[in-house]
Amino acid sequence: MANQDDFLFIPHRGQSMFPLIRDGDQIIVEKIKRSPIPGDIILYRDIDTKEWVAHRYLKKNTLKGDFSLVFDQVNEAAFMGFIRGIRRQENIYLWSQMGHPLKGFFLRATVYRTKNRPRWLRWSIVFILLIFSKAILILSSTNTNRIEKLQ
Repeated sequence: MANQDDFLFIPHRGQSMFPLIRDGDQIIVEKIKRSPIPGDIILYRDIDTKEWVAHRYLKKNTLKGDFSLVFDQVNEAAFMGFIRGIRRQENIYLWSQMGHPLKGFFLRATVYRTKNRPRWLRWSIVFILLIFSKAILILSSTNTNRIEKLQ
């Protein structure tokens, strides 16, 4: 069982990880204990703005928000922790130690080239991601007892 000191609850603002993480959610961050693998969501410190950013790890030193168009080049020394779940309103949603159950799907959708695709197709992909994310959050809401014991 994880110790409360292993987790931080941090308010999230912005839309770069929409639909999985929304503006106003609190992200549940676990300290870095292993090397990240593609698909993990990492909290890191942006060296230019000095703000904390949560984006998906794609490959060495490359991260990107699911809803963002820009790839970030980040040194692994700036990584603070892994996003293990979210608190939205009164509900806590956790995903497993390996990350969100659909992280492979989100990873492929994140890097999907939309350059020459029509706008309706891009928004259709976002809508599908939102539906899958909502379904997973509903299904995982039964696992909230694990984190509530930490509080």
